[in-house]
Amino acid sequence: MNKILKSIIPVLFCASLIVPNGISVKAETMTNTKLEAKATSKKRIVTYFPSWGTYQAAQQNITVSNIAWDKVTHVNHGFFEITNDYKIQTTDSYADYENEGFGHGPKQDWDKYPITGVPAGTVYGHFGEYKYYKEKYPDVKLLISVGGWTRSDKFHELAKSPAHRKTLAMSMVNFMKKYPFIDGMDIDWEYPGITRASEDQYDRGCVGGPEDKENFTLLLKDIRETFNANGMSEKLLTVAVSAGEAKIKMTEPDKYAKYVDYIGVMTYDFAGSWDNVTGNLAGLYQNPADKIRPKFNMDDAMKIFKDEYKVPADKLLAGTPLYSRGWGGVEPGPNGDGLFQPAKSSFKGNLGEGGQYSWYDIPAMEKSSEWQKFRDPIARTPYLYNKSKKQFITYEDEQSLTERVSYVNKNNYGGLIVWDASGDNIKAGHPMHTIMYNGFKN
Repeated sequence: MNKILKSIIPVLFCASLIVPNGISVKAETMTNTKLEAKATSKKRIVTYFPSWGTYQAAQQNITVSNIAWDKVTHVNHGFFEITNDYKIQTTDSYADYENEGFGHGPKQDWDKYPITGVPAGTVYGHFGEYKYYKEKYPDVKLLISVGGWTRSDKFHELAKSPAHRKTLAMSMVNFMKKYPFIDGMDIDWEYPGITRASEDQYDRGCVGGPEDKENFTLLLKDIRETFNANGMSEKLLTVAVSAGEAKIKMTEPDKYAKYVDYIGVMTYDFAGSWDNVTGNLAGLYQNPADKIRPKFNMDDAMKIFKDEYKVPADKLLAGTPLYSRGWGGVEPGPNGDGLFQPAKSSFKGNLGEGGQYSWYDIPAMEKSSEWQKFRDPIARTPYLYNKSKKQFITYEDEQSLTERVSYVNKNNYGGLIVWDASGDNIKAGHPMHTIMYNGFKN
């Protein structure tokens, strides 16, 4: 979904019905005779499940059973990659299909026909768990997210070719035939039009060019048409996209929006250790004191899609981060809090470099005498400053998430995407997901 954890990820966000958690949801359906995806006025809570998190203590060794199934409307499995012959496949076949230690059975036998990345016969792992939980929560939609920060390397070449686009779309169709409880596909191309080198052994980098602008639209159009032509008009097609103005304008939201059921705008990572000045990870509004990041806030990002590109508000989902970003070598500055101050270094959190901590670890830091908590009254987000260590952390908390939910409601946006499920406090009953659930259910 983004750059989070890339240093430790070995493989790298019909009719009306009532889901069991009480959130009213209108199914996003399609007909074979109508290409344009329908929008909905009901709120969605889309949580990303990081498949590698089962190996990581910092991610609570999360399994599918730890998802807040009773508080979400959609689960996105992250991530699948694209093969050299332009088909989707898992990035970890053991975790997804083979691990017998997750605890639910009997396991399901599937039709035995060849499909890239899927073993014939009995399925265990995350997908065995998905089958179990989809039976318990049939109205929670389950999607496969393709790409992400470390696996977007094939999109550029694929999208240029009508034949390759068709191959990818058909591999998705075949996958959903094999696993009929999968409700759709989420395209997380990071990012069209952008070329960047690999950052480490797990990251494949990304190739981009100006032709990606049109080809991204054509890719989504071809996937949607292929679903429809193969009796899968009810399957969902969604995208996760950048919230940065420059990257938004490298695509055609006004054109591609009609092919997708919703657009997940990643309204986080507005600031991080790649900058040499501290700032807000996921500011709700622009603080004029932030001189280096104009329009890097949720309000401006969502308005670009809604006002400039005329995307219906109810098709737009904002994002919430359940992790932090941070800087080292930060002097307190005139206000004594380190905000918008130069940073000389980085430091490692429990998730990795750049002050990355899981959200569930941060409340203990808030209570520590080493850290002092502040709040940006304009951006509406919290931050911590450690004066003795000269460290600064920006993150989401209960209050800022509550304001984010209220903003979504007030502006009639479609809901929130969550990066990611492992950041919430699982043992405490998913308090951050509960805030979203309670805020959207009425």
